[in-house]
Amino acid sequence: MQQLAFNDNHFDSTLLDAKFGKVSFVPQFLVSLYEMVDLPSTESVIGWSTDGDSFQVYNQDLFVLEVLPRFYDTCKLTSWIRQLNMYGFKKIKCKNSDGWSVLKYSNAFFMKDHRHLLEHIKRKSARKKNTTA
Repeated sequence: MQQLAFNDNHFDSTLLDAKFGKVSFVPQFLVSLYEMVDLPSTESVIGWSTDGDSFQVYNQDLFVLEVLPRFYDTCKLTSWIRQLNMYGFKKIKCKNSDGWSVLKYSNAFFMKDHRHLLEHIKRKSARKKNTTA
């Protein structure tokens, strides 16, 4: 059985496997993302989809001004989205009831109540530039 260790109400980036004594490390970006999506205090701005297999940013302005700075060093939405893409998150096209496009993302290993799956999310390696002359 695997679980994330807790540290002052924040998830630690160490994943512990009590049965086999295995320790895996989860990148801090993913730990912060899970915590941000899972916290009741942020659910009016960002939260899980109804089925728990994706998350959605409900209010982009509040997200950038109030939520993003609490969890990350950057306040740039584009930088945060770039990180999501680097970890294999896929954007799901959807609109709110007013017809506005909303930010909704999914990853097969990022699901509500399944923190233990975070260790399976790997960052894509940087592409090498072709240096043929």
